[in-house]
Amino acid sequence: MNKKPKKPAPSKSFIRTKEEQQDYMETRQKSEAALVAHLDGILNKIDREEAKAKARAVAQAKALNLSPEETKAFIKKAMEAPLQRDKSKSTHAWMKRGNVQPVRNMGESRSELSRLLGIGKRD
Repeated sequence: MNKKPKKPAPSKSFIRTKEEQQDYMETRQKSEAALVAHLDGILNKIDREEAKAKARAVAQAKALNLSPEETKAFIKKAMEAPLQRDKSKSTHAWMKRGNVQPVRNMGESRSELSRLLGIGKRD
């Protein structure tokens, strides 16, 4: 009779352990979330932090297999969290919004310091 030929065993490169599969899925979710956040920030004109939070929430909701209503509630909850966080804790001036006060140099202004150090003299 006509027997179907047996399929060859899959090569070792395609066989993944559960840990490897989990790492692969997490990496894929992170890259997908980053892309979604980038596009969401561009299209919806929202803050980068908000877009990242939303994308993370969408990826987590997808991983948890939530219903559409639960997903919307989960995303809404995640969007409120970064807004509540105090951003003034950041030490980087570029992360602070508004006017940033210059670092105090024991009373001397920048021009006085440069004069004392001999910086910026034109001959």
